[in-house]
Amino acid sequence: MKTIKKLSILFFLLLILASCGTKPKSEYQKVIQDIYQKNGFDGKVTVTSVKNEGYLYSTVSTRVLFDYSEKVGDRDITVNNTFFFEKDSVTPSYDMDELNNKDLMDIQYFDDVIQSFRHQKEAIILKKNVETQLNKYIKLDTLHLSSIRPQFLRYEYDKYPEFKEFSKSQEDYKKDVLKNQQNKLPFNGYFDIDLKRYMKTGLIRFYIYYDNVTDDIFPDNEADLNFDLPFMIREMDVSNFYDGIYRLSYDNRTPEGGVSGGHSFTFLIINNRITRLIEE
Repeated sequence: MKTIKKLSILFFLLLILASCGTKPKSEYQKVIQDIYQKNGFDGKVTVTSVKNEGYLYSTVSTRVLFDYSEKVGDRDITVNNTFFFEKDSVTPSYDMDELNNKDLMDIQYFDDVIQSFRHQKEAIILKKNVETQLNKYIKLDTLHLSSIRPQFLRYEYDKYPEFKEFSKSQEDYKKDVLKNQQNKLPFNGYFDIDLKRYMKTGLIRFYIYYDNVTDDIFPDNEADLNFDLPFMIREMDVSNFYDGIYRLSYDNRTPEGGVSGGHSFTFLIINNRITRLIEE
């Protein structure tokens, strides 16, 4: 018992020491706010968490979680992001030239604002339409819907013959953002993106994530899921979906937090019907 108590005390002291070195939230907030303003984002930055954790939760740097908010019409839109700093310092662990790059499409640090179009009313309606069909047809006891969202792609990871305009649509997208910036639209032009148009070209894709919750991290029901899901996907009424590329994926999870990779299904919608379904 004495050994356990000593270890508990030591662990507690290590936690205290790990947190003592971090700077106040206000200092990180000021640095991040300045970076965002230099890139044309004049909203409000609010730091929510500061921890001595690196990208892989080691203690080689400081992980700072924050919200960024702007007023869009009558709504307050908030997105979330994470920056990493040199350990116990307010120096970002990034190339500052990249952080001040006017073309943010090629870097990942501002993914929160680039994906802000997800909060358009149009995108919210599409998500509700998709979720309605998922709840109606994807009925499997162990599958729990985790998240659904449109996602802007910087690179074309998978190519489909039906969607050939990816490179051209990238250039069109940049022109649209520049025009929005000239008109001083929200989120420095990244919010007011034509979702329907860019889903049709494959530049924006729609991702659906499920958790397959079972007691075993490598469950026996995967074969059944992989057999049933294609039939269930094809049964959905997609008349209220936008044409584009949709991917439904699941990971295996245990109640204790164990995770293992599951499976993915990509289905292509053209003229309001599923034209092809690919198991991956």
